[in-house]
Amino acid sequence: MEAGKNSIAYRIWGLEHLHYGILCKAEYDLAILTADKLYEEGKVSRDEYLEMIRLACGALAGS
Repeated sequence: MEAGKNSIAYRIWGLEHLHYGILCKAEYDLAILTADKLYEEGKVSRDEYLEMIRLACGALAGS
């Protein structure tokens, strides 16, 4: 997938889970579970999925 051509599911995930930029443990868990589900359902590419995990890990408070 080309840069800047992210799926709608990826963009919505970012808005829902990273709108404050910092996640508590419960928010992090939910973001990861949602990313897993979107990837399993084929709504996001592998690259998008890995980026979602990276972003969630980076936003985990205290990390």
